[in-house]
Amino acid sequence: TAAAGAAMAVSILAGHPQTAIYVFYMAIAYWIYRTRGLSLSKGRGAVCPLSSILRHPLLYLIVFVFFALGLSAIQWLPTLEFTRFSTRAQVNYAFTSHGFAPYEIVTLLIPGYLGGSPLYIGIIPMLLAVAAFDDRAGAKPHAGGLLVDAVMRARGFAPTAAFFWLLTAFVALLLSFGDALFAYPLAYLFAPGFAQVRDQERIALLWSFALAMLAALGAARLGRPFSRAARVRLAGVERRLGGLTAGLVALIALAYGGMLASADQKVNLFPGALRQLVPAFFWLAAAWGLWRLRLHVAVSRRWLMIATLGLIGLNLFSVNAPSHFQQPTPSDYYPETTLVQTLRAELKAHPLARVASEGLLPGAHNAGADFDFQEITGNDPLQLAETAQFDRTMQELRKWQLLGVRYIITRREIAHGAFSLVASEGEAHLYRNAEALPRAWLVHAVEVVPADVYGVLNRPDFDPAQVVALNAEPPIALPASAPAASPVEVAAYAPGRLSLRARAAANGLLVIGEVYYPGWQAVVDGQRAPLLRADSILMAVPLSAGPHQVELTFEPDSVKIGGLISGLTLLAWLVIIARSGILTLPRHRTPIR
Repeated sequence: TAAAGAAMAVSILAGHPQTAIYVFYMAIAYWIYRTRGLSLSKGRGAVCPLSSILRHPLLYLIVFVFFALGLSAIQWLPTLEFTRFSTRAQVNYAFTSHGFAPYEIVTLLIPGYLGGSPLYIGIIPMLLAVAAFDDRAGAKPHAGGLLVDAVMRARGFAPTAAFFWLLTAFVALLLSFGDALFAYPLAYLFAPGFAQVRDQERIALLWSFALAMLAALGAARLGRPFSRAARVRLAGVERRLGGLTAGLVALIALAYGGMLASADQKVNLFPGALRQLVPAFFWLAAAWGLWRLRLHVAVSRRWLMIATLGLIGLNLFSVNAPSHFQQPTPSDYYPETTLVQTLRAELKAHPLARVASEGLLPGAHNAGADFDFQEITGNDPLQLAETAQFDRTMQELRKWQLLGVRYIITRREIAHGAFSLVASEGEAHLYRNAEALPRAWLVHAVEVVPADVYGVLNRPDFDPAQVVALNAEPPIALPASAPAASPVEVAAYAPGRLSLRARAAANGLLVIGEVYYPGWQAVVDGQRAPLLRADSILMAVPLSAGPHQVELTFEPDSVKIGGLISGLTLLAWLVIIARSGILTLPRHRTPIR
C-alpha cells in the first residue's frame, strides 16, 4: 500500500493536476474492487477473517492517500495556492466541458482519419481484450461486497479483473466526449476536480491503460491450454474474424472502384478511405492468422506471443509514423533576424528592460524564452487572475509604463512623443519607449484607492513615476511636498531575488516592478519590512529618509511547508519499505565458484 501511495505521488509530482485527478479516481475504484469482499459488516452469518483492525481495508486506503499526498505535498500545496489566485479559480461549464466530437468514435478502429488517434490501441490488442472474458464463467464468487456486486452475483456473475478494467475503459470513454454525452455533466456536478479541469479528451489515458490491461489478461488466457468449451467459443471468434477480413476486402474493392470512377471529380474521398482500409485489412488479417495458428497449429505459445507483441508494436509504430519520422529541428529554426540583433544590442545597455513583441519575432510569443529577454506577451494558459485583469483593463501606454516595457515590436505606426523608431524589418517596427519606468523607483506621494484602482491608474493626470496607488493608508508618514530626486540602483537580479540600493531624500515608498504574489519577502537594512500591493499588481516597500539596502526574495510558505511534509513522509515511507523487506536482496543459496 505504501508503494502504491508512492506511485500515486509520482503522478502528482509530474505537475499535471488533471492527469493526477484521473489516476486518483482510478486508484480509488481499484481499491473498491479489490476490497469489495473484505467488509467488516456481517452478512449471511459470515465472520470477517481479518485478525486485527489494523488490516481493515479502509486502513489500506488511508495509508495510500497519506503517502500519495504526503510525498507530493511539495508539488500540490504550491499548486493549490497558485490556483486560488489564478484564472482557473473561477471557470464555468463551457470552459471545462470540451471533449472528443462524437464522430471521432471511428478512430477506435480507423486512426487519424478524423483528427488524431488517442483512442486507437490497435486491432490485435482489441481482440486480446475480448479474449480476457472467455474464462469469466469459471470465476469464483466472493463473499460480501457492494450492492452492485451482490446484484451481479444474484444473476450468476462474479466481477473479475477483466470486468473491472472493462468498466474503467467504458467510463473513461464516455467521459472523454465531454458535454457531447451524459457522463461528464454528472462528473462535473458530483465528482470533485472535474469542474476545474478542461479538455476532457485527456481521460483517454485511462481508456488506453484499461484496454492494455484487458489485452494483457486476454494474452494470458490465450497462453494457457484450452478446454473443449473454450476452443468451441474461440473457433466462433475465428469465423467472425474471417468474415470481417472478407468484408474489408469487399470494401477495399468498392473504394478502389469509386476512386477510379471519380478520378475526374474535383472532390474524391475514396483515396483517403483506401489509405485507412488497406492498413486495417493488413492488421485484421494478421490477427486472424495468429488466431488460426493458436487454435489449429502446434506452434510454441512463447514464440506466438513474441510474434503478437511484434505485430502490436509495428501497428502502433506505423500509426504514429509521422511523429517518428519528423526531421530534426534545424539549428536556425529561430533565426536571429535584424530586429532580434538590434534588440539584443539595445538590451545590453538596459538588461532589465521588458519587451512587448506582439508575437512578431521568430518563436512568436515564446521569443522571450528563445532569445533570453523579458517578454510580457508570453504563451501560457495559466495566469494570475489579477494580472489577466490588469492586461485587459489598463490602457496600453500606461501598462507599458508601469511594467517597464522599454521596447515594443509592432506592425502599427506609433505617433507618440515618448516613442522613437529604432529599426524596421518588413512590416515589423522596433520602438523605444522613453516613459518606461525602471525595475524599481521611489515615490513620495500616495493615492489611496479602496476600489476601482484601474480608473485611477488610467487617468491622464495620474503619474506613476511620482504617485503610487494603494488600497490602504501606508504605514509611514509621507512628506507634504515632493522632495529632491531619490535614486535607486539595482545591485543584483536573479529569478526570485532582487537586491536594491536606494537613497531616499525623504520618507517614501519604493515601488518594485514585479508582480505581487504571496511568498515575496522584503528586508531593509537587515530587518524584515512590510510589502504592500501597489498599482494593482506591483509591490511597494516603505522607506525612511536616507540610504538603504533592500533585499527581496521569493520564498513561499507553501513550498517550505510542502517540502517539510514531503521530507518527513519520505522518511516514514523509507522506514516502512525497509521493514517490509522489499529492498532486501535474496541470499545466494548456490555457492559462488
